[in-house]
Amino acid sequence: MDLCYISKIFLLAYIALQGTAAKNGLLYEYGNATDSLSKNEDYGSVAIKFTVNFPLFGNTYSSLYLCNKGLLTFTASYCVYATADFPIKGSVPFIAPFWADLYNVLSGDIYYRQSNDSTLLANVTKDINKYFPEVTFSAKWVFITTWDKVPRFPGAASQANTFQVVLATDGTSSFVLFNYAIIQWSFLAVAGLNSGNITGYYQLNKPKEISFNWTNSSNVNYPGRWAFKVDKSQPEGMYES
Repeated sequence: MDLCYISKIFLLAYIALQGTAAKNGLLYEYGNATDSLSKNEDYGSVAIKFTVNFPLFGNTYSSLYLCNKGLLTFTASYCVYATADFPIKGSVPFIAPFWADLYNVLSGDIYYRQSNDSTLLANVTKDINKYFPEVTFSAKWVFITTWDKVPRFPGAASQANTFQVVLATDGTSSFVLFNYAIIQWSFLAVAGLNSGNITGYYQLNKPKEISFNWTNSSNVNYPGRWAFKVDKSQPEGMYES
């Protein structure tokens, strides 16, 4: 059997095992048993109506658009692959866990759900209170999107990323978590928060910053995880630990 072919098999098996392990560690639970699947198409976008209102950037929103390119947008769909530095003044408000030319047409899945499951709420509450001890918080609702082994365009499965964004609120305070479990490519990728105004934003990295270590960086002393308080006009908790 061809050595190159064998190597590819081992690599794909390794990626799959990493994904399974990630579910029990950095990432909150996801998968077919609990979640809906986004569209397996380029520039796929799903409109999602919330069961609660979500305070964000000084406003309140009752829905979002999930874009396969690594964006959650508010007020309107904004699903493009061409990244840019923040702030992007005049744009729709958005949350970008990993904005890039993600391509789940041939391989990879994008799972999402909103939940008030008591066990999940307790786990998220525990984590947020640890990261923001000055805030008294008890999550009443969470929204989780997970990009599971998604490659970049044109879809080479030998390099794929697994990461997650979590929204949580008690109706007054709101938080966003970014979880980076497996990042095997980051070409022109950028992550952060953008309110659409000149001041309300935060950017984790530059699109051409190849040295940024996604799975080891953190602002809460947990490699691969970033956490922000986002109900006010300016995000809070922005500094890398």
